Amino acid sequence: MKNILQYGLTFLVVAIIALWQTGYNPFASKKEAEAVSPSVFKEMKKQTESDGKRIALVGTFSVSNSDITIKLGQPTSLMFSDENNNLIDFFKVWNGSGKNEFSLPTTFTPKDLKVYDNEGNEHSCNEKIKISFTLKRIKEAEPEKDPNTGEYAWEWEQLRIDPLK
Repeated sequence: MKNILQYGLTFLVVAIIALWQTGYNPFASKKEAEAVSPSVFKEMKKQTESDGKRIALVGTFSVSNSDITIKLGQPTSLMFSDENNNLIDFFKVWNGSGKNEFSLPTTFTPKDLKVYDNEGNEHSCNEKIKISFTLKRIKEAEPEKDPNTGEYAWEWEQLRIDPLK
């Protein structure tokens, strides 16, 4: 009986760690993200009241022509641009072919980028998609506020990629 309990607890711990690593959060807010324009997003980054808000942006992911380093166990920063190809920001996305991930071959051009939405469907680099995330202010950043732009330091939590409807 003791061995069954140990195996059961071990399985439970491994399952929780696996779900945590994939970004699954059962306590995450289920409310729909508010769609905002890139200019509103820039203004939100200047306000401390934006902390904890869930928003959505429309655009395309891309990579530069140069090599990028994909580190095991860490997400990779991809460029996210609006319909006029103006950079909105960089967002960290996990490498893979699962939900809310991206894939690139070993040698690539920007056209080789594949992005997978929240249902696991593949999207090409030129296809417009919607990303949603929760804003989290980095209070320990040095400096906390960029003196040139007036923007606070932010990270994006619970990133979700959806097809544009």
